[in-house]
Amino acid sequence: ELQALKALYTSLKEAEKDFDQAAEVEFQELKQELGKQQEEAIAAAVAQAEQEAQEQWELEREQLMQQAEEAKLEAQADRVEEVVAMRKGFDDLEAVLKKDEAIMKRAHSYSRLSAAVLNLEEA
Repeated sequence: ELQALKALYTSLKEAEKDFDQAAEVEFQELKQELGKQQEEAIAAAVAQAEQEAQEQWELEREQLMQQAEEAKLEAQADRVEEVVAMRKGFDDLEAVLKKDEAIMKRAHSYSRLSAAVLNLEEA
């Protein structure tokens, strides 16, 4: 019976060794599978983060472009008032110059008339 127990013990030890080897192989396979799943999850998360960052960048870019356009329009609107004021100033200046021209023409006509009268008196 001792021999049977020894044989049983040896069989159990071999079975334990076989089980441990099988468990180690399965553990390594599971470890590889888990590593593969982690890599895939990380790659998916990175791709999603890149996509979200790209979308955020495009949104911010669009907002900045809109703000720049609004600022440009505001600057142009400010310049419109200046241009209108300058135009009014030029119109006023033109009116004054036309008056001066009329006065100069009248003075020139009087001068020619006086010269003609003088020439007439001398003749």
